[in-house]
Amino acid sequence: MLEVFALNLYANSQIQNYYLDMTLFPYVTLAWIVLSPFWRDLHFYVVHRAMHKWNTKYIPDIGNYLYIYAHSLHHKSRNIQPWSGISMHPIEGMIYESACLVPCLFFHHPLMINIIKVDLTLSAVLGHDGHDFPGSGDWFHYLHHTKTDCNYGSPNAPLDWVFGSIDYGD
Repeated sequence: MLEVFALNLYANSQIQNYYLDMTLFPYVTLAWIVLSPFWRDLHFYVVHRAMHKWNTKYIPDIGNYLYIYAHSLHHKSRNIQPWSGISMHPIEGMIYESACLVPCLFFHHPLMINIIKVDLTLSAVLGHDGHDFPGSGDWFHYLHHTKTDCNYGSPNAPLDWVFGSIDYGD
């Protein structure tokens, strides 16, 4: 659905088709691919944290509603395995996969939407494989599934450490 939305924006020239300048295309695409792990970690932390309790007093705790009605389905997988990575409520899936629309805000080739979509799916599957090395899952995310109120991001970005939501499972 997000891809259809983006393609509609391209077709109606609401997103500039700068990709027709083929002299810049390889460099811009390479920059997107090299930099995507950094902004993807930021996007993942923000949207994942938004789907958990905010513990607010003066504004509605939307995160609690998102957790109860959408994200809790994903957290039923306490002992994570690859299928639990893509086991999401449709609301959560739309929020998680909104990362594929981030390039629409900047100069990019339309193919980046598909590249990021594939990365999102593979990252969810591999991040839940349930094994440390040689697998790509980790203790960090396992603790998130068991405790649910810590480790919202990935260990590659220090956002949990910065915002005080990190737990090493000591």
